[in-house]
Amino acid sequence: MLSDAKIRSAKPRERAYRLSDSQGLCILVQPSGGKLFQVRYRHEGKERTYSIGAYPTISLAEARGERDAVRRKLAHRVSTPSSRDARTVRSSSSTSPLRRLRAHGLRFGRSESPSATRAT
Repeated sequence: MLSDAKIRSAKPRERAYRLSDSQGLCILVQPSGGKLFQVRYRHEGKERTYSIGAYPTISLAEARGERDAVRRKLAHRVSTPSSRDARTVRSSSSTSPLRRLRAHGLRFGRSESPSATRAT
C-alpha cells in the first residue's frame, strides 16, 4: 500500500516507473519528477489506463475515491474512457443532426465571427 510519505520520497529515474497501491491504483513517477495517479484495469480483454490527476493536486485519499468510482463503473460494464463521450451521445441521440453538430461545437454556413458580421 502506498502512503503519502512513500509518494513524496519517490525520486525520478531515467525511465518512468510505477508504484502500486491496491485494486489497480498506482502512481506513475516520470523522469521529469511529475507524479500522476492512474487506475489500471482490463476491459474487453485489453489492458487500459485511466489517469486521475497529478500529485499533490490530487491527494491519495481522493485518488482512492476516484479508483472506487472507476471500479463501480466497470462493474456496470461501462467503458470508463468512452463513458464521457457516451453521455453526449446518449443525450443527443434523439435530437436532430443539426443539434448534435451544435452540441459538439461545430459550425457551418456563414462565419459567426465579429469580423464577418461587420459591414466594411
